Amino acid sequence: MNGIRMPLSVRGLTDADLPSCGGYGSPPRCANAPQQIRRAEAAVIDMRKELT
Repeated sequence: MNGIRMPLSVRGLTDADLPSCGGYGSPPRCANAPQQIRRAEAAVIDMRKELT
C-alpha cells in the first residue's frame, strides 16, 4: 500500500483558538466552549469526549 506520511502534532484547545473555530459548531456550542476549556484545564472533563 502506498501512502504519504506527514508529521502531526496535537495540543489542547485554548481560548486563542476560538475565533477560528466558529464553523465547527452551533452558536450555543461555540459560546459554551470557554467554559468547557476551563473545565478541561481543571481536569473536570475530558474534552475529547465532550466535543464529539
